[in-house]
Amino acid sequence: MLEFINKYLLGTAVPVSLTLTGVYFLFKLKFFPVTRFPTVVRSFKRNGKSSFGALALSLAGTLGVGNMVGVASAIFSGGFGAVFWMWVSAAVASVLKYAEILLAMRHRTCSSEGFKGGAPYYIKSVLSKKFPAAGAAVASLFALLCVINCFSMGAVMQTHAVSGAFELVFDAKKAVGGGIVAVLVAFVAVGGAKRITRLTSAMVPFMSLFYLLISLAVIIPRAELLPEVFGRIFESAFSFESAAGGVGGFLLSRSLRFGVMRGLFSNEAGCGTSPTAHISSDSHPCEQGFMGILEVFIDTVLLCSMTAFAVMLRYDSLTSLAEKPMQAVISAYSGAFSPAFGDFVEVMMAFMVFCFGFAAVSCLAHYAFECLKFLPVKRPSRRIFALAYGTAAFAGAFVSSEAAWAVSDATVGVMTLINLAILLFCRNEIGRETALYFDKKKNISDFDKKFTKYS
Repeated sequence: MLEFINKYLLGTAVPVSLTLTGVYFLFKLKFFPVTRFPTVVRSFKRNGKSSFGALALSLAGTLGVGNMVGVASAIFSGGFGAVFWMWVSAAVASVLKYAEILLAMRHRTCSSEGFKGGAPYYIKSVLSKKFPAAGAAVASLFALLCVINCFSMGAVMQTHAVSGAFELVFDAKKAVGGGIVAVLVAFVAVGGAKRITRLTSAMVPFMSLFYLLISLAVIIPRAELLPEVFGRIFESAFSFESAAGGVGGFLLSRSLRFGVMRGLFSNEAGCGTSPTAHISSDSHPCEQGFMGILEVFIDTVLLCSMTAFAVMLRYDSLTSLAEKPMQAVISAYSGAFSPAFGDFVEVMMAFMVFCFGFAAVSCLAHYAFECLKFLPVKRPSRRIFALAYGTAAFAGAFVSSEAAWAVSDATVGVMTLINLAILLFCRNEIGRETALYFDKKKNISDFDKKFTKYS
């Protein structure tokens, strides 16, 4: 049932809605990521420690196994063209991430524990003005879906990838990888947002740079094959062979579906999850939104592309591993080196899978707990939540990855459609605040310090 919904309903509705909404905001905001590029870049220098800490926390949630398993799965399922649609989704969705972070910053609330905010909060805030009952219901539905998604995409899927990598490289039982992640994530989750932020601020820069370097070591020696790879990407991106043809065939094409959905799984732009990480920043809402654009670039355009090129350059030798995307990724990297270094590279790749997976599962634990606090139910203690989340992580080592993908695609798809509708509902607020920021950019150090009614 979930596969049917994902393929014929969400698999069409989400890519189309994401693309059209992203294009709409690009025009409404006058393509500012391009036209105001110098201003956007200069704003990074003004952002303080809290802003980059929020970026690191959010990146931890996006730089998970989606950068490895998700990309390989998209290529094997949707062909080389899936990579093109991942790039397209990143280009149009980056402005959506900016918009959702801007809204989250403006509608966050202040409590004794610090700022509270994210998609459920701004959904309830903006809808309750005209539709009080609907605002609370839709916001609660979104929060519930986010909790389910964090347990499936976070605890289950990330741990499944880590345990699979340990089993492949170290011949360790799945319980070993699952147990390591479960114990560590339970310890981190008990410490709350501060402990998770400290962890991700230390891990994200290191693991991103290391993965970039090892990917370049695979790609550069085979650079002469890149023109052929690009040719296959664009040829496959617009192929209608797998569907009925025409517009309907294009919308049902596997390249579009898997490219956009796996791109969304990786960068989370438009689905409303990452603003929960960004609301802890003390930067101006627009400038924190710029960090969201940077986040999409680092995740999808840079790191996901590294995995994609590494896999595509050795695609013909990896087709037998199409049903085992994690093994395919590790083989793509280790097979690019001589046998003397192959085993070492396998160990390094297993370590990278652990870093990406553990950082993501830790970040999503924070998202899940914040959404649980929003729901109109008795709030669980942090210790009980950490135990439940750790248990789910351990179970993830044994759960079918297909089932986890199906649940994640369904929950992320519905969350995205809700969030996109809210962004369009708030289009005037987003446009007004963006224009006001650029109009007064010269005095930004003194401009609009009280950018919410709470802070």
